[in-house]
Amino acid sequence: MGTPLPNVVDYISKDFTGFQQSLFAYADLAMPQWTSRDTGDFGVLFTDMISYVGDILSYYQDRIANEAFLATATQRASVLNLAALIGYTPSPALPATGTVTLVSDPGTTGSILLPAATQLITGYQASVDGNITFELDADTTVPAAGGSVTANVTQGKDQGHYALTVSIGVASATTYQVLDLGTSTGVAGQSFALPTAPLLPPTLVVIVQLPGGPAVWSATDSLLDAGPTDTVYSVATDATGASTIVFGDGVNGMVPPSGVVISASYRVGGGAYGNLAAGSITDLAHAVTGVTVQSSSQTLGGADAESLDSIRINAPRAWRTQKRCVTLADYADAALSLSAVSKASAISSGTGAVTVYILAAQRSAPTTALITQVQNTLAPLVVAGMSVSVQAGTVVSVNIGTSASPVQLYVQPSYNRAATLGAVTAALQAVFAPDAVDFGELVPLSAIYAAVDAVPGVSLVNIPVFARSDLPQTGTFDAFFRAWECPAAGTFTINATGGV
Repeated sequence: MGTPLPNVVDYISKDFTGFQQSLFAYADLAMPQWTSRDTGDFGVLFTDMISYVGDILSYYQDRIANEAFLATATQRASVLNLAALIGYTPSPALPATGTVTLVSDPGTTGSILLPAATQLITGYQASVDGNITFELDADTTVPAAGGSVTANVTQGKDQGHYALTVSIGVASATTYQVLDLGTSTGVAGQSFALPTAPLLPPTLVVIVQLPGGPAVWSATDSLLDAGPTDTVYSVATDATGASTIVFGDGVNGMVPPSGVVISASYRVGGGAYGNLAAGSITDLAHAVTGVTVQSSSQTLGGADAESLDSIRINAPRAWRTQKRCVTLADYADAALSLSAVSKASAISSGTGAVTVYILAAQRSAPTTALITQVQNTLAPLVVAGMSVSVQAGTVVSVNIGTSASPVQLYVQPSYNRAATLGAVTAALQAVFAPDAVDFGELVPLSAIYAAVDAVPGVSLVNIPVFARSDLPQTGTFDAFFRAWECPAAGTFTINATGGV
């Protein structure tokens, strides 16, 4: 009898070299007479081809496996689907808001009415390679004879094609600018795609034009919570940002009757690109005789749709809170579920009271609208007997060195002094980067020394002053921050010597 063939598979041998070695080991037992390992040998060529294919298949196996886990998935579609499994809805893009001052021509004899959703545009913006559109939030009357009025505007575009008045499903008869999405077939689980994106979810109104009159249906996070007669729908947004309206199946949510028209009123837009300097909104998108834009305020509050990294962090947080706030961490996690909130910290402010401190993107101060939005998000999650308030957090900068006592940086002889100084400054900035620090953190002096020492070319460093900007600029003490304070980089005063 011949030598028995191996029956143990090395499952960690998954690259070209590993497959090749495994095949050669198998060949030594199965065909001992074949001993050539020359690259020109046909058997070696055949082995290389199999190893090559195995290496590629192994790569795709690993990639597919990675997409099954929230921590390792790289495709937005995978991350969205995994988040949906635990009931987490990523935050959509948010529109920037501001004000414009409109003025009439001196010769006008009567006031001019501009209806809500009248569009205004900026000049050319490199961030979008074009203009950015804003719309009036409400009907605005511009006084005659050179009179002016200041009105609120919001980034985005209304997508309505015609006016439709609705009396069912609303408190009072309301007229919406709508577009038709299609006609119901009467089958379970129908879906209708919105033709434009990205949707601003709070603006979406879905109208089913029933025989008894058009009716507004309600949005729900999950159709599983709906009964067979509930007039509800859910919204699904894919990896490209396109949104789809999904109706029930007659068990979870009512099915729209066959033949009725499904309409929607909504706006698209939103994103950090809408945060602009004062004076950026310059014109009416469609000229109105006798009216011009005199000035505009800074626009704030715009935020991009939640990033993959943010979803990976916030989806587990949302799962932990389970739509209720009990611990202080729950309050902070719930606030961070909004993409416009970059930092959040909750503290007990007395018996039965919690204060949540927040910061917006890049540690900027939150707008009044964002504070209100967080307050409204937390309100239904608070346990009975608790009160919660939301306030802006405080950003405190940290200075390293002063003009009188600068940091002494010694550069190794073979390194460029200016380049090394720049690298040290960048390393210090990284210590205080928005993603590297949080509310209430301790920033130890040792972390500063470690960051500088890690820069190639640094021979020696001496830091005589390391202090919060609101404290005396003397000495080197670890920087402590309260629960509502977030550290940031202040002034770095460095004197570099040595090098070339």
